[in-house]
Amino acid sequence: MKNNIYLLAILLLFSCQREKIEITVINGYLSNLKNDTVKLVPSEKYFPKFDLIDDNYPISVIDSTGYFEFRVENFKTGFYQLVKNRYHQLSYDLFIEALDSITIKKPEWNSDNFLEISGRGAEKLSYLTIDNQKYPSKSLIYDKLSSKDFATELVFKDYMDSIYAKRLNELRINATTPPYLKKQFRTSLIAEKAFFLLGHLNRRNYIMNDSF
Repeated sequence: MKNNIYLLAILLLFSCQREKIEITVINGYLSNLKNDTVKLVPSEKYFPKFDLIDDNYPISVIDSTGYFEFRVENFKTGFYQLVKNRYHQLSYDLFIEALDSITIKKPEWNSDNFLEISGRGAEKLSYLTIDNQKYPSKSLIYDKLSSKDFATELVFKDYMDSIYAKRLNELRINATTPPYLKKQFRTSLIAEKAFFLLGHLNRRNYIMNDSF
């Protein structure tokens, strides 16, 4: 009889382990979206100002304090963005892995205040908080890169190269960012640099053609 009880207990234990649901948690505060909703969208499925091709994404209600929370079963590892009305709410796409439990605090979309990422799995994203502190969304650096204050293209290029060389070096020496994320962040920085270059050429009325 006692053996049967032990056997039953073991079977129940294994049954509970098999039925254990793996949950990934993404929560935090978006103070500019109170009493609203936000979606968690894979980055490759989102493009600014365009409607989502597939609208079947997790959605969270944001309360009166700006707090939101996603609890997702069987989460697919990858880059994600918080999206509201075709617009992303974070300056950076976040790499989230299954079973992460990450808290994000961003006071305003266009704020020069801090970006804070904490919780289980947040260490790999430490570079983003460091970069945001030094180069926030409303930094005068971005204003200057978008201005007509440069006498020549060479002056603009030297200024832009100096900024992005520092950012790329800070990424290179960051000890907590894994190599596969460093590669992605580096690609994003280079793309951002190209964006400012194209904007500058447009302001200078350059026309690029096959012979450029």
